[in-house]
Amino acid sequence: MFSPMFKAAVDSAMSQPVADDRTRLLLGAMRGGTDSEVFFVFPLLFPRRIIDGAQNAHVCVAEISSSMDNGKEYLATAPAEQEDFPHVHAKKIRSDTVRLITCLDQYYANGQLRFPSPQSN
Repeated sequence: MFSPMFKAAVDSAMSQPVADDRTRLLLGAMRGGTDSEVFFVFPLLFPRRIIDGAQNAHVCVAEISSSMDNGKEYLATAPAEQEDFPHVHAKKIRSDTVRLITCLDQYYANGQLRFPSPQSN
């Protein structure tokens, strides 16, 4: 599913301890990836624990929602049309992915994502 070049680019980006380097390389990997690679890498870049952590901290909520909506729309698409889904919706998927990477990476420090503690009301 992922080309060796895309996998190497993502792995290199994810290994960066400095947020700016990580973001720059990850965005470069997304630019160089195929429409399918960019779409299907979402759960690998952002596993459930990261999404849940961000939502619990009330950060990047709109960006997460947009990216999650892409997955929901894919699952609601007729099976015969799913293969073309990443290409047909490439512009939105790529934009949403860039926005989510940029948003979440502002919480990246010392090799880890660190979200603010949720505020008590």
